[in-house]
Amino acid sequence: MSRHCARICLVAAVALGAVLGCSRGGPPYPLSGSVTYDGKPLPVGEIVFMPDPDRGNEGPGVLCFVRDGRYEMPQGKGHVGGAYVAELIGFDGKPPTNVEGPVDLRGKALFPTHVVKIDLPTGAATHDFVVPAQPQAQPQPKAPKGPPQ
Repeated sequence: MSRHCARICLVAAVALGAVLGCSRGGPPYPLSGSVTYDGKPLPVGEIVFMPDPDRGNEGPGVLCFVRDGRYEMPQGKGHVGGAYVAELIGFDGKPPTNVEGPVDLRGKALFPTHVVKIDLPTGAATHDFVVPAQPQAQPQPKAPKGPPQ
């Protein structure tokens, strides 16, 4: 399955979970915070908050958009507290130019999906995410020259 198709399925699953509501009851609580990548505010991105049923949470999922290093759960949506898995994707915010065909207006992807397990309180909260810079590829050792001895 392509990465784009997988992303659409994930967003659809989160939306379905939000429509069905949560089994824990209680109001959805707001959540906001910052997202940095490589020590700087993330220009553009998305965070999908999914309840972690393996750790006892069956609450709603929520999709948030990141702009200029800040995110906020949409009005009327929120979390119910407990264990969540947050999946972050980030972009440079510079749409490509002089390209034929469809383009991603969010720009170039800055990192692969970054997954974080978090525990949220029952109530309004803030949570900041720090996405580390990707480690530099390690140089491969040189193969010995000549026939084996």
